[in-house]
Amino acid sequence: MNRGQISILAALLMISFLSLLQFVVNTGLLINARINIQNAADLAAYAGASTQARNLNQISYLNYEMRRQYKKFLFRYYVLGNMAQKTHTTDPPGGPRSWSPDPAAPGYNVPAVCVIFNPNDNYCQVVRTRPIETIPSNPLDSIGAVLNQQLKALEAIRQQNCNSIGLTNFNILTFWLYNTDPDLSQIEQEIRQGGSGGNGNAPNQEIANILSTVRGISSGLGLIPKNLLLYQRMKTLEYYVNFPRQTQVDLDVLQNLRSTGDPGRRERTLQAYISAQQTLGQYLFDDSSIVLDELTPDTLLRLEPLRTSFEAYYIQLKTGDNNSENPNDCKGIASPVFVKDAPVGAYKDPTIMTYYALRLKAKVRIPFWPFSTNDGVILKAYSAAMPFGSRIGPSPARIGGGNLPFVRQGVKAAGLTLCPECQGVPNLPVTEGDSVGQGWNQVDVIQAMYNAFRDAGGSVVDKLSAQDMERAYHTAMAPNPSERGLYNIPNDLDAPPDDPTHSNAGDPFVNFFDNEHGYAFWAPVVSPEQLTGSQDLNDILARNLPNGLDPIAREAILNGIRAYQGKLDRGEGENSEGFSVARIMDPMRRPASGTDTGEPRLSDRFMMRRVSDIKTSWNRVKNSLFWGRGRNGYSVKFVSFQLLTSKAGITTDGQNTWSNDLLLDSEAEGDLPFVKH
Repeated sequence: MNRGQISILAALLMISFLSLLQFVVNTGLLINARINIQNAADLAAYAGASTQARNLNQISYLNYEMRRQYKKFLFRYYVLGNMAQKTHTTDPPGGPRSWSPDPAAPGYNVPAVCVIFNPNDNYCQVVRTRPIETIPSNPLDSIGAVLNQQLKALEAIRQQNCNSIGLTNFNILTFWLYNTDPDLSQIEQEIRQGGSGGNGNAPNQEIANILSTVRGISSGLGLIPKNLLLYQRMKTLEYYVNFPRQTQVDLDVLQNLRSTGDPGRRERTLQAYISAQQTLGQYLFDDSSIVLDELTPDTLLRLEPLRTSFEAYYIQLKTGDNNSENPNDCKGIASPVFVKDAPVGAYKDPTIMTYYALRLKAKVRIPFWPFSTNDGVILKAYSAAMPFGSRIGPSPARIGGGNLPFVRQGVKAAGLTLCPECQGVPNLPVTEGDSVGQGWNQVDVIQAMYNAFRDAGGSVVDKLSAQDMERAYHTAMAPNPSERGLYNIPNDLDAPPDDPTHSNAGDPFVNFFDNEHGYAFWAPVVSPEQLTGSQDLNDILARNLPNGLDPIAREAILNGIRAYQGKLDRGEGENSEGFSVARIMDPMRRPASGTDTGEPRLSDRFMMRRVSDIKTSWNRVKNSLFWGRGRNGYSVKFVSFQLLTSKAGITTDGQNTWSNDLLLDSEAEGDLPFVKH
C-alpha cells in the first residue's frame, strides 16, 4: 500500500518536472525567436537601404560624369577652338583672354571656334582678306582677258574657301554640341549615299571634305546627347528607388517578383525578404509563414535637372558685310549658336527623404506548445534604416547666390541680343574663389589645360594623336578645387593615416576601377517596364531634350540616338558602355603609357588630388588602417521609428524637413508606441 502511494507521488512530480521543463524550453525558444526575428528585420531593413544607397551612389557618379562632360566641352571650346589665335600664346597670365585673332586687331569679345589644319595657312589670325581684283583690259588685249578670266576664277575659289572655312568651324562646334555618331562613320556613309537614307542625290563633296578634316577633333558623342543619356540613366535609377512599396510579401509574391518585370527595379524588396528569410533559418521558423510589409512611401527620391542656356560662337569668314570697306571682303565674324536648357546635371529634391522601413512576421515552431498548433505563434518586428553621409550634387541655391553660379555670366558680343534668356558664353569655376567672368575665361586656366598637349620634355606635340586628345580631355575633366564638398567623386585614391597626399596604390577598402581605369555598373538607359504600349525610347528621351530646338534638329538628335542604341545593345558605345551598363572613367588617373604617368598635368591650384578633398564622406571604420583613408559615397545607418515619425533633429540637407512620411496601416499605428529601437 505504501509503495503504491510513492509511485503516484513520483508520477505527479515527473509531470510537474516535465511541465517546468516544457515551460523553460518554450520560453527559451520564444526569447531566441524574438531576438532572431528582430535581427532578421534589422538585416532586411539594412539590405533594402543598402540597395537604395548603391543606387544613390551610382546616380551621384553619373551626375559628376555629366559635369565632366561639360568640362570636356569647355576644353574643346576654349582651348581647341581658340588655340590658333595669336593671343592664345601672347596674352599675359593673370587675367582674362583678349579673344582676338591678333593683338592689334579688333577683338571678338568672346571665345569663338576657329580651327586650322595647316600651320602654314593660319586663317584664324587674319582679320580680313581683300578680294582679288581684275586688271584693266580691252577687247584687243587677249592676254589681259585670259588673265582676268583666271583672276575671276581665283576670286570664286577664294570666296568658296571663305565660306568653307566658316562652314567647317560651324560643323566642328555643332559636332561638339550635338554629335550622336561617335566615330562619324554613319554620317560619312550618309554623305556618300547622297544624304540621309541614301536618297540618290549626289554626295556633297564639300561636306565630305570637311568631315574627313575634322574627324580627329570631333569624334565622340556631343555634349547634349551624352548628357541626355547620362541623365536618363539617372532617371532610371530614380525609377528603381521609387519602386512602389510591397505588402504581404511571402514566398509566392517573392517568386512572382523574381520572375516578372525588371529585376533591377525589384531588387530592394527581393534583397530585404531574402535577407530576412536566410537570417530566420529553416528550423525555428516556417518559411511559408514569413511575411514582409514595406512601410515606406512610394516616392523616395526626386531628381531635378540642372540646365543652362548659353551662347557658343564660331568664326564665320563672311563676304558681303555692309560694314566693311568692300562687300567682297572675307571678314572674320563671331557668329553665335544658341543652346537653351542644356542638361548639365541634377540635384536631389531636399523635401524628399530616402529611407526604408518594414514590418516582418513569421510563425515560430514550438515543439511543446500546449495550445493549438494550427495558428502557431506569430512573432513580428519592425525596423528602419536609411542611406546617409554623401551627396548627389549641389542644388542651384548652393552654387548660386552670386558666389558660385553654375554657369558664370560671360561677356557677350556687342549688339547681339538674339537670345535674351542665355547666360552668355558657357563657363564654370575652376579655382577656389573664382568670381563671375573668371573660371575658364582666365589665361592661366587655358594655358594649364593647353599644357596637356605637351610631351614629357615640355614641348608641344607637332601632330596630335588620339592618345594626345584623350590625355588632354582627361586633364580638362579632372576634379577642380571649386568642386570641393559638392560632388561624390568616384576614385581609388589611397593614403595612410600619416600621409595627407594620395599614393598610387589602390584603395584597400573599396576599389572601383578596372585595369583600364573604367567602372561599369547596372544603370539602363530605360527600364523595360517604362516602354509600355506605344511609348518607345525616343518618347522618353524627348522629355529631357533642350527647349528651343527646331523640329529638324530635334528629330536629328532622336534619330541619331536611336542609331547609337544599336551600338549600346552590342556593348560598343563610348568607353564600352552598353544599353543597360554604364561605364565611367577614373577622373584621377588613366592607363599610364611610356613617360606618361596617367595623372592629369595640373597643379594643385587647378586640381583636387588630396584624399581629404576627394573622400569627404562619413567614415567610422573601426580599423586604424582604414580610418584615416576616408570613404566615398553613401553609408547605411539604422534609424528609429520615433525619429521617422517625429522628424526631430533630422533634415535632408541641413535645412529642409522631408514631406514623404511613413505609410502606416492601423496595425503599425497600434504597435509603434510599444516599439523600442
